Amino acid sequence: MKTNKTQKGITLIALIITVIVLLILAGTAVTIAVNGGDIFTRTNDAKSSWNAAVAREEAGINQNLALLDSLLTTSYTAYSVGDTVTLGTGANAETFYVIEDSDENTATLKLITAMNVDLSDYKQKNDAGTVPFDYNTNATTFSNDDYDDEYPYTNIYSQSKIKTYVDAYKAALEGRIGKTVTSARLMTLSEILALGAVNNDGYGSTAGCTGTTAFVNATKYWLDAPSLEDEKSEYFVWNDGVDYLLQDGWYWDAFVFHWDFMGLRPVIEISKSII
Repeated sequence: MKTNKTQKGITLIALIITVIVLLILAGTAVTIAVNGGDIFTRTNDAKSSWNAAVAREEAGINQNLALLDSLLTTSYTAYSVGDTVTLGTGANAETFYVIEDSDENTATLKLITAMNVDLSDYKQKNDAGTVPFDYNTNATTFSNDDYDDEYPYTNIYSQSKIKTYVDAYKAALEGRIGKTVTSARLMTLSEILALGAVNNDGYGSTAGCTGTTAFVNATKYWLDAPSLEDEKSEYFVWNDGVDYLLQDGWYWDAFVFHWDFMGLRPVIEISKSII
């Protein structure tokens, strides 16, 4: 009967593989030593390089975000009351005054013409003619005792003849400057009072526009301003030969609205982007 014996020990092949692995490790160690560093130094260098790359990436992202934010957040030029603004160029250039402060966060601007507008070509002129607020649609002859209680109340600015002149000026201005004007109208009572004018109590009052910014009382012109008494009258700026006055038509003959003794001086609202 044969008996199998199990032999234990390291085979020649296993020994050879072990020697090869040891030689590789020894070579790696020699290479590191020759290069003047060790495995830990190289690990730290790799970590530092990674952190530097991450920092550069974050800086680039932050820079792009800041650029995007600046593009999305628009800042406008700030204007103060009395500043002059010119729209158009050359023969089509027209000058306006700012009537309300507008900061760098506001995209629009309220302006009034520097001079009255002449109806012959709807341009500002020093010698521009005067216009009636409205025509006497009742064809009635009024005396000085017939105050505006007989004036047709339905003929307020929105239905008046002067509004057609304002609209025509807006269209003509847009054609000359090649830009869109947001709106055009007459100055209101609240606006002229904010500019320093004093509300008169009646005909012959000495209060008026003398305390305002100079451009306010530069001409005689109609306002779109309801009377504080009855909300049916219109105001105007006129000159009594001495001072410019803010006057309420309530204290005048009703026929005053049909006289062409006041000028056309529109207020326009524009986007600052067209300046």
